[in-house]
Order: sequence, then structure tokens, then C-alpha cells
Amino acid sequence: MPDQVALTVAAFTVGRQDDWPGPGRMRFGCFACNNVADADGSVPIHFRNFDTDAAGGPLVRIKLARRRDEMAALVEHILTKCPDAKHVRGRSWLYHLPAYRRVFPPAYVASAEPVEPEARNFQGNSLWGQVIDSEEQLRPDVTDMVMAALPTMDLARPWTVFPFGLLATRASLEKFVEFYRL
Repeated sequence: MPDQVALTVAAFTVGRQDDWPGPGRMRFGCFACNNVADADGSVPIHFRNFDTDAAGGPLVRIKLARRRDEMAALVEHILTKCPDAKHVRGRSWLYHLPAYRRVFPPAYVASAEPVEPEARNFQGNSLWGQVIDSEEQLRPDVTDMVMAALPTMDLARPWTVFPFGLLATRASLEKFVEFYRL
């Protein structure tokens, strides 16, 4: 099993800096957004750690202004490049963390609701990211919980082995404009 875990980590980290955020998205530091609004007027946002300096992980308190500046730039991009945008939305386990929530407008944070991922979309960091730390090392506490849950895992709902479930968030673009004072 340790060899399989090491292979999984290697597959996750190789090339991850070069291929993110992927086609049709624009990156702003650790955040990215789709370049067009979905049919309902929402623009999904994404997060990945690109802040690996010696000051700590990307969500430490001393980096809060940096993360908010990145989000402000992302919102400005949406305002200028996505004329049909009405909302910003997210889906991640990270909304469980106070350090992540403090980056966003209160209305956005308050909207967080548990959702189940579609089994065919059980990929990416929206859940898997919780098993690694900000230095892309396995978090033994979380890894142990996931491994312990595997023998009783519901194969139709494999995401239930993770300690933090997926949360969906959504707020109007105006709430972001107000919060970041744009």
C-alpha cells in the first residue's frame, strides 16, 4: 500500500504547476476562475497552492491580504470579461477551514451547504486536497482516517471516506464587489 500511495502522490504533483488552471480559465495567484459564466450566470472559482514561501502555507494569517488581493483581481476580471456573470460559486472541502473562509465575503461563506459530488466527477482537489498539506506532503492524520474508512466504504459514495465533505458556496457578484471595495 505505501508504494501505491507514493505513486498517487507522484502522479498528482508531476506537472501540476504547468497544467493549472487549464483551458478556459484565468489564474490569479492561488485562485482561478472560468472565463465565461455558466448558463445560470455563475462563475466557478478554484484554488491551488502556488504560495510556497518560507512564511508558511497559503492560508496563514499573514497572507490574508495577499489572498484577498488575488480574489479582488479575479472579481475585477469577471466584471470586465464575463458580462453575463451574476454570481460567484465554489465547491470544495476548504470551506470547512476558518482560514479559507476569511478570504471571502460573509454572504458567500454563509451560503455553504453540503453537496455530494457526482461519482463520475470524483477527482481533483475539491476533496482529495485534504490529504496533503501546504508542502504537498501527506497529512498522516487525514490519510489514516481515509485508510481506516476504506474497508467499509460505500462504493456508490466513495467520497464519504474523507473527514471533510464537499461544500458548495454561492453569492452575488455585488457581494464580492462590496467586500473587496471594487
